Amino acid sequence: MRTISELVKEAMDRCGITRTDPVTVGFSGGRDSVCLVHLLYKLGYTGMQAVYVHHGLRSEADGEALWTRRFCDERGIRYSCVRIGTAEYAAANGLSTEEAARILRYQALGEAAGVHGVILTAHHAEDQAETLLLHLMRGSGLTGLTGMREDSRMDTGFPALDQIPCRVIRPLLEAGRGQIEEYLQENGLSWLEDDSNNDTGYTRNWIRSELIPLMRQQNPAVTQALCRTAELLRADEDHLQKEAEQAYRTVAWKNAIRSDALTRLPEAVRRRVLRLFASDTCGLHDVGEVHIRQLEKLCEAETGTETVFPGGRVFRKEYGRIAALGAKETDQYSAKTAEPFTGTELLADGLWHPAGDYEYRAESADAESLKQRQIPDMPYTKWLNCDKVKSRLWIRTRLPGDRIAIGSGHKKLQDVMVDAKIPERERDQILLIADGQDILWIVGGRISADSYVRPDTKRVLQIECRKRQEEEDKR
Repeated sequence: MRTISELVKEAMDRCGITRTDPVTVGFSGGRDSVCLVHLLYKLGYTGMQAVYVHHGLRSEADGEALWTRRFCDERGIRYSCVRIGTAEYAAANGLSTEEAARILRYQALGEAAGVHGVILTAHHAEDQAETLLLHLMRGSGLTGLTGMREDSRMDTGFPALDQIPCRVIRPLLEAGRGQIEEYLQENGLSWLEDDSNNDTGYTRNWIRSELIPLMRQQNPAVTQALCRTAELLRADEDHLQKEAEQAYRTVAWKNAIRSDALTRLPEAVRRRVLRLFASDTCGLHDVGEVHIRQLEKLCEAETGTETVFPGGRVFRKEYGRIAALGAKETDQYSAKTAEPFTGTELLADGLWHPAGDYEYRAESADAESLKQRQIPDMPYTKWLNCDKVKSRLWIRTRLPGDRIAIGSGHKKLQDVMVDAKIPERERDQILLIADGQDILWIVGGRISADSYVRPDTKRVLQIECRKRQEEEDKR
């Protein structure tokens, strides 16, 4: 059987951490963190710093901070104490004290570790077993039943905090509590006891002190069995997640996802794809299985059906897709990114001119130059027949009464947009080339039948549109 020192050294090697690499250890002064800090110290990890996070919840914390500082000072280990306002944060964000403490603790450790830093925690095999059972009791899916990973990225459920690019490594995850206690005794080490760990009002404490001892009566090796289950499930989860990530790239576009393609995916992959979509568009704080199922139901719902996620993010079923809109309470349904644009007279001088989020360039030319070649079908460049233009042309957004020539007749622009399955929230943002209320070109889409260049056409208007920001980025 490998010693606990061998387990830690092997874990650090697997994670590619050398003895001189900077690492930040969460150091509470409890038996597990004392064991980890002392082990790393004995193994010669000189890049280590220990950080005590003072949650501001217990009067004993001041004394614990002094104790942990003295422990590190005696051994020449770099040390710092970080104070966080757990109660205030919990009240301001509607969180439990336990959840607020976890979020702020990891945030503090991440900031201490710095950019691309590494955080080490003292989670061990019993913690892994407790985590699996805790998630099982909550009705978790496969992801939750995989437990903690030896090497992972910071994951608080809050997108703003998860942007801190820290790795979280758990070198003791294969070690049992008995090995930890044996190491402490062999090295004559003392530790601090946190009375809150005995409060069975916390579910994890109840699992540790009540449930697992009962299970151990039936199977003395229950901890190892539960850890083995988590490991087996992790392989299945990794495969399904990889499938979902590949599928997501094929069905997602900007802030929307194709509902028709989603329905063809296997259920296990589909829900993971929807979870990725939710994560990208609104984050996963307070998002549970019930919300993912709501998104799943939207796939089959009628156009215009909506569901609201925690935090107010609205998801709406549109033509063949689910779109992530703004927050309900702020009514940010519009796709606008700039000041509203209604229109301006079209200038055909061959120069670029602004038109809302776009810019355009138009120029009148003799049709003879086009008759010697095929006119290409390009969505943002068109050649329009000018012979039938009745008045000055405008580039604008839609107005009541707009129409477009279809075949030998005309059709309301509203009906054309509905037939083209253009989402309602986008219709007022689409640019039009208009001759009065006759639409010559729906920019990015069809042109009027009256605008086709014909054999007897004398004059044409060549017009090109492009996104202004995209062009600025190229420059």
